[in-house]
Amino acid sequence: MPPRLTANRIGPKLAPQEDMKGKHLLIGLFVAGFVLLANAGSLQRIGHTTLTPRHNTITNADGSFMFDDKGMYAAVIDPTNGYAYFFGSYLVKLDITGNLPVKVGTNIYTGQSSEAAIDPAAGYAYLPKYAGLINRYALGAGTNSPSSAGSLALTGSGATSIVIDDSDPNPANHYGYVLCSGTPATVVKVALSSFTAVSSVTLNAGENNYAWGEIDTKNGYAYFASYILFNAPPSRKSSKSN
Repeated sequence: MPPRLTANRIGPKLAPQEDMKGKHLLIGLFVAGFVLLANAGSLQRIGHTTLTPRHNTITNADGSFMFDDKGMYAAVIDPTNGYAYFFGSYLVKLDITGNLPVKVGTNIYTGQSSEAAIDPAAGYAYLPKYAGLINRYALGAGTNSPSSAGSLALTGSGATSIVIDDSDPNPANHYGYVLCSGTPATVVKVALSSFTAVSSVTLNAGENNYAWGEIDTKNGYAYFASYILFNAPPSRKSSKSN
């Protein structure tokens, strides 16, 4: 029997505001630019930006080569301030206010992850890691480089996805919802202002491994998808947590 695509819906109590979160998957060390022509109804490629340096050509102090970038796996955007943050093996900050993205600041090593989330009002980006960690990065004001801003250890074998409810104008009331693989998996609610876990919900038996998440703050649900074969019959699953 081939694996079945499944999804879980988690319903935290969220403020009624439509989420505008976007995700991008890039398979190379460049960023391609496109513009939507609102009236013409067509797309036009306007160019690309090559992200440098390629770190496998750079050596550490002991002479060993740095970790290879190998491509870009996740990206988040701060549209208010005009910056994008791309994650491969390294975090790269780009100024996106011009015709093409321009790299600013210094790249920092983060390790690979296929998911990331951003809270622009608070000034942080978050990267889930398979070791069960959420790594936090300060975005850096203006053209300043991003920097590491601590880690939060969660239960389960790995944090694979994080979505953020930043619908409240006050960053002190922003929350992250983290999918942690386990037997079964759990979703952990994190108060981002204090960077602490405040509650969690456990999924059904056999629902162990997940990879992607999205949030609908207007209707109060988070969605997490899996490609794992479950023994349970197909069903749409949902739960709410306050």
